[in-house]
Amino acid sequence: MDDKGNPEYFIVPKVAYDFIEVTRELLQLAAEADCICFGTLVQREEASRLSIASPARCGGRAVKFLDINLRQDCYFRETITESLSKANILKFEICRRRITWPICLKCRSDRCRSFARR
Repeated sequence: MDDKGNPEYFIVPKVAYDFIEVTRELLQLAAEADCICFGTLVQREEASRLSIASPARCGGRAVKFLDINLRQDCYFRETITESLSKANILKFEICRRRITWPICLKCRSDRCRSFARR
């Protein structure tokens, strides 16, 4: 905990999810998915950041659920900005309080509201 009572984390670097590779199977699954979940932690390394971009972009009508974690040394402004442009639903935490809501008008709002309630 820091001096303000906020938790501090050490996220182990250079682990498997930092090196996700795009495959035909992954893109096919993304095209058929109802929901694609992705977040800032898995995008901290360029390899995974580029790999996550393809399914999020190619996910057809899938709801894109973005989980933003502002952990020290694990996010970049550009990653957040780019991820927000792909997302329909945003989840993030402020001082350990979880907030989830639809963030776009480009999807059917009833579908987003329904997913957000789950």
